[in-house]
Amino acid sequence: MNIRVAFACCALGVLVAMQPAVAAPADGGVAELRDIVSGLLSTMVERGVLTKEGAEQLLREAGQSSAGDIEPAQGSIPLERVAIDQAVEDIKREREALERDLARLREERQLVAEQLEQTAVEKELIQNRQRKAIRAEVKRQVEEALAQQAERASDDVRVRYVPDFLLADIREQVKTELKEEVKSEIVDGVFENQGEEGLPIPEVPEWVGRTKIGGDVRIRYQHDRIASDSGGWYDYNTINDNGGFIINDRGAGLLARRNEDRDRLRGRFRLGIDAKLGYDFSAGARLSTGNTGDPVSTNQTLATGFNRYEVVLDRAFLGYKWKSDMGNWSADVKGGRIPNPYYSTDLLWDSDLGFEGVSGALAYGNDRPQRVMGIGTRGYRVRGTLGVFPLEEYSFTSRDKWLIGGQLDAEATLLDRKKLHFGIAYYTYDNVAGVADERGSVPDELRDAELRDAFVDASVPSTMQKGNTLYDLYSTPNGAEDIDVFGLASDFEILNLSASIELPDFSPYHIWLTADYVKNLGFDADEVAARVGAADLTNPLGDDHDQGYMVKAEVGSPWMLDEGDWRLYLAYKYIEPDAVLDAYNDSDFLFGGTNAKGFQLGGRYVLQRDVELAFRYINAESIVNPLDPRFLSSLAPLKSTTYQLDINAKF
Repeated sequence: MNIRVAFACCALGVLVAMQPAVAAPADGGVAELRDIVSGLLSTMVERGVLTKEGAEQLLREAGQSSAGDIEPAQGSIPLERVAIDQAVEDIKREREALERDLARLREERQLVAEQLEQTAVEKELIQNRQRKAIRAEVKRQVEEALAQQAERASDDVRVRYVPDFLLADIREQVKTELKEEVKSEIVDGVFENQGEEGLPIPEVPEWVGRTKIGGDVRIRYQHDRIASDSGGWYDYNTINDNGGFIINDRGAGLLARRNEDRDRLRGRFRLGIDAKLGYDFSAGARLSTGNTGDPVSTNQTLATGFNRYEVVLDRAFLGYKWKSDMGNWSADVKGGRIPNPYYSTDLLWDSDLGFEGVSGALAYGNDRPQRVMGIGTRGYRVRGTLGVFPLEEYSFTSRDKWLIGGQLDAEATLLDRKKLHFGIAYYTYDNVAGVADERGSVPDELRDAELRDAFVDASVPSTMQKGNTLYDLYSTPNGAEDIDVFGLASDFEILNLSASIELPDFSPYHIWLTADYVKNLGFDADEVAARVGAADLTNPLGDDHDQGYMVKAEVGSPWMLDEGDWRLYLAYKYIEPDAVLDAYNDSDFLFGGTNAKGFQLGGRYVLQRDVELAFRYINAESIVNPLDPRFLSSLAPLKSTTYQLDINAKF
């Protein structure tokens, strides 16, 4: 029976029950009660709860009961009262069911929060899963509540039944139990769902969802040991920076030959800020130590005579993120000075390298267990990334240098918790090869900087490490004084294949295996030899100039968060002179660049939360003896050993 009809019936029943027991002097009180009941029925008729005919029928029935002196049986309960109690019990049971669901949600969030405390490596994945779970659960609860409300409305019961207490409790739990960085992500997800359903947006301090500040400080001791029979290499950056004029004596003073040990204390400081701009846009910036002449290092040598350090703008970008309603499709676009957008290792890109330009990634993934290509997975993701990056720009010339790179990578977590990641990438450089001066010999009396060709100078690399094959762009034989400016002898079109697997089968420790391979498809040995001028000699370039690889094995704690967590790794790297552009890969392996092979041994140990100790041992030597491009003669091979000991703190 309708609750409000039942209430009216109950009131009339009370009136009828009271009449036999009331003496004549109390007739005025009974009449007053009748007036109250009549007023109540009139109000219910005005509000549409009862029809006028229904109210009159109830009054007639009440009058008949009074005239007949009908008394209820001793201890009996009116049927209307039973209906009300039954309806109340139904509501209580529904609330208890929702509270049980809420308790289950709390337990699930507690488990996720514990996982967040355990892993930094999987932090982003866990955030996404938790956010999706909460979004789905909130949406399900709201949909059920609205459906129940619609059903009750069809029975003329206008009772507002939306579980606001559930949404509020979830929001408060998220705010108090999860980390700050996870909090802002989940709150945004709840905002989106509430906005879609027309529910009120909760009030959260603006900075919670908009801003994230963090950084790190690292102190390093580094020891470099050069073998006694080691050769050296020419400092072509210095030669090019000095205007290209050197004495024709094999570059005396510019040969970087160090046969003595070197000890250094080095520091690195970075401070970054990320801000959300609405739901889809974000901005980021980061300051760091370093300088504008070395794109692959943010280290500061602690030997400035107590002077201050240089601080540079290491990151500055605007980003846009989009995700489909179901959460399977997502897009991520960034522009400015951005982090490395590709899945890669330091065989190709140094970890400190920042990219300048625009990158975009489109991904499809699923976090539900299913079979993919016949393989059972807990979840997977496939992503395509494209980036366009200007390297150097020259006014009023067509010699601007560009990097364009595309990558397709896929990662999956198998049912037995193994994690796989594969990637294939192609990077092409435009206008990086040196352009030789074709004007012929210039008379000695006219040779000066004003006669240098702008197009030739535009092809000179702005920065190099070492290893790539170079040649003299201004070749003037038999001159007492010569213009010596060096450019790259090869073009660069790089194919990169990467793969890694994480094995959790040795609990409580995991094993990671990584392989990376690069090949320069733009390398042409005959073309390079012709540029260098060695076509009539035994080709010093050979065929071992255009590829490289690295294999790495790592073992240790899956979460590098708590005191006592540790990892160890062993790697072998082999990278030929023109496999990649030497300006942008690892800056420590054989003093940076290419034309190097050898072993690395390293490890990390967590001293306490956010503070860890790390070490790295490198033993490497050159693959091909460095070539003196002026005299087409080989230098002795370079051999070195490097020790690094770091203490790193994050905040």
